[in-house]
Order: sequence, then structure tokens, then C-alpha cells
Amino acid sequence: MKSFIITLIIFSAMLGIIATNFFYINKVGDELKEKAETLDISNIEECKAQLDELYLYWKDNETMISFSVSYTELNCVDDNITKMMTYLEHNDIVNFECYRASLLNAIEEMRRLEKLSLKNIF
Repeated sequence: MKSFIITLIIFSAMLGIIATNFFYINKVGDELKEKAETLDISNIEECKAQLDELYLYWKDNETMISFSVSYTELNCVDDNITKMMTYLEHNDIVNFECYRASLLNAIEEMRRLEKLSLKNIF
């Protein structure tokens, strides 16, 4: 009976950790998506400040996310933000918008990998 209770406790703790990770990844993903979508390209200086804030938020959370999200996905988000910063610096709005769309896709991919679904299990 003791082994059943210990197994049940470990299983419950594991489910709790999985749920916490799910909510954390989605919270960070939501925040990144909101910050990326609200970048105002009409005011370059303000957009640079917002993009710096987005990058700092990403860097603050990247370490925790790296425990459960693959390096490929992390690198994709990081690369897209960096490219957006470069294109904004050179006033290349077309490429900036292209990489913003790519960033939003990378964020969604990061979140999709953490959703509880049969597709992710098999």
C-alpha cells in the first residue's frame, strides 16, 4: 500500500509540474505575441524601444523555457527578433514585417509543442 501511495504522490507531482510548465510557456508566448503585434512601425524610435523591451522579456524567460522547448525553436524566436532589430535600424520596413510574421509563427510553434494533445504525444 505504501508503494501505491508513493507512486500516486510522484505521479501527482509530475502532473503538477507538467501543468505549471504548460501555463508558463503559454503565458510567455501570449506576452511575446502581444508585444510583437503591438509594435508601432509608424514611430521608429518608439518601435525600437518596444522591440528592445520585447527582446529583454524574451531573454529574461529564455532560460526557463529552454528546459522544455527545443533549441531549434528557441533559436528561431531569438533570430527573428534580432533580424527585426537589424531591419528596423536600417528602416527596411518590408523585411521587418516579414520577420515579424516569422516571429509570430515561431512563437505559435513554441506554444504548439507544449499543448496537451494526442498529436504531440504520437
